Amino acid sequence: TYSNILIYPYGWNPNVKTPDSLAFLEYAQDMTAWNGYEYGTADELLYPVRGVFDDYYYDGNIPAHGKIFSMTPEVGSSTDGFWPAQSRIFPLAQENLNPNIYLSMVAGEFVSTKNYTLNRQYINPGDSVEITLQLRNKGISTANNVNIQLTSLNNYAAVTSGSSVVDSIQSFATVSTSSPLRFVVSQSAPAEAEVKLLSTVTVNGIVTGADTIKMIVGIPTYIFNDTTNNPTVKWVMTATPSTNQWDASTTSFHSAPNSYTDSKSGNYLSNATVTITSKDPVDLSQFAAPKMTFWSKWDIETKWDCGVIQISTNNGANWSYLSATSSKPASGSGKQVPAGIPMYDGLKSNWNLEEVNLQPYAGQQIKLRFELRTDGSIVKDGWYLDDFGIFIYSLVPVELTSFTAEKIDDAVKLSWSTKSELNNLRFDIQRLNPEGWKTIGSTAGKGTTTEPSAYTFNDLNPLTGKNLYRLKQIDYDGTYRLFSSNEVYFEQPKTYSLSQNYPNPFNPSTKISFSLPLKEKVTLKVFNLLGAEVATLADGIFDAGEHSLSFNAGSLTSGVYFYEIKTESFAKRMKMMLMK
Repeated sequence: TYSNILIYPYGWNPNVKTPDSLAFLEYAQDMTAWNGYEYGTADELLYPVRGVFDDYYYDGNIPAHGKIFSMTPEVGSSTDGFWPAQSRIFPLAQENLNPNIYLSMVAGEFVSTKNYTLNRQYINPGDSVEITLQLRNKGISTANNVNIQLTSLNNYAAVTSGSSVVDSIQSFATVSTSSPLRFVVSQSAPAEAEVKLLSTVTVNGIVTGADTIKMIVGIPTYIFNDTTNNPTVKWVMTATPSTNQWDASTTSFHSAPNSYTDSKSGNYLSNATVTITSKDPVDLSQFAAPKMTFWSKWDIETKWDCGVIQISTNNGANWSYLSATSSKPASGSGKQVPAGIPMYDGLKSNWNLEEVNLQPYAGQQIKLRFELRTDGSIVKDGWYLDDFGIFIYSLVPVELTSFTAEKIDDAVKLSWSTKSELNNLRFDIQRLNPEGWKTIGSTAGKGTTTEPSAYTFNDLNPLTGKNLYRLKQIDYDGTYRLFSSNEVYFEQPKTYSLSQNYPNPFNPSTKISFSLPLKEKVTLKVFNLLGAEVATLADGIFDAGEHSLSFNAGSLTSGVYFYEIKTESFAKRMKMMLMK
């Protein structure tokens, strides 16, 4: 056989997956990372096949041999055919060596670093950074006595706390290091410097993972991005035939509420060309090393259909192809022409961050387009795109030293401070609503200052449940940066209440608090012992939530007083003591 593919069970029915289909998918993705083979079931890659020996090994005779993870590589391209030339034997064997070693490793315990989190969104020179590692045991056996060692691979960072131990990790489980490791970014690290750390994992003294962690010094300053959630605002859509066009889809997205896709109502069409092109030129004249990133997933017929990214420097008169993180050379078959152009095909079921280097186009005006091309045969779900951005990395001109959010009564108070500011026009305060990020207020910046500055903002109408806030810091030239904060959980009262005043006894002022489960008219009055009204504290509409009002009794004599709240469906009276 040949085709440069890796097949796993089940092959007999396209609608039936094995109980371990996610494990097969994970193994296949890792194994083909070395040789670039396509991976999937026989139906996904070829056609339904009954009697596949991979299916038999997996669960065809469990009493006799148990459950065996078996996969079939079909080695070689169409030019190799069934009988490759002698000069191709060693290259074909070598490209399958690492996948076979990998498969032998996952037969036992096999732990590596899957991901990491930092205690900050971006890193800058001089930062002391905490990093928490996520470890994944891809082996079929439990891993015990797992040791992690973090080291620096260049002079841009120095590890200050680099060891951690995990007692055990179950098969196919993911755990995090119990306490964060630490490193310090060099004070001399320039913007766009790449910090490289090595996470080495050993199990019972044997190295099972050695993974390089890379991060960029600085924060992204955006030149162009799309947060409109509406493709018609910044893009032009064309399609042949016109039935399916790029459109917003809520079916799947990386960031709420939607993504853009070429065929939102189902599979793409045969013999189609579906294009989304930026409306206005993006000016890269002031930038030396711009990058473009976007999140993407896709299901595109392998070797025949494709998705391509193109760039124009003359307002769309001519277009060139762009390479991205997961693009690969075109096959030369079907719509994958000409052969060798960078393109997308196959299946990527999870959202993936794609990066494009735009440095060759620095100093120019550019337009971008994403295009799906299909032939007359098999159709698939298509291409999804989200969170576009073109940016450069720069050292933070506004140095944020803190950003907190806390619930106070029926509001959320945001507080932040800066160590210094450069060309800071303003801060937009944004909250994540169900429809996406929304600006709920703005605060003027201090322009340029080397002195510390403090800011506050009160969200008087927080959402019920989780509230997540971020700051959008905007310079005078329109460039901006985003800073995230912690989330605040705000739960609206479910019942009416009237609390005891505080302090009590009091002289001469006290605070009276109450809560409402819904928006309605409220009266709150104070009476003396004879029942005569001496003060009206509230008489109007109040939102659902918690409320506090102050009562100053400076003109009244000492003694016992009553305060009473009334709404359409609730009334309560309580006693308080004025002592002068």
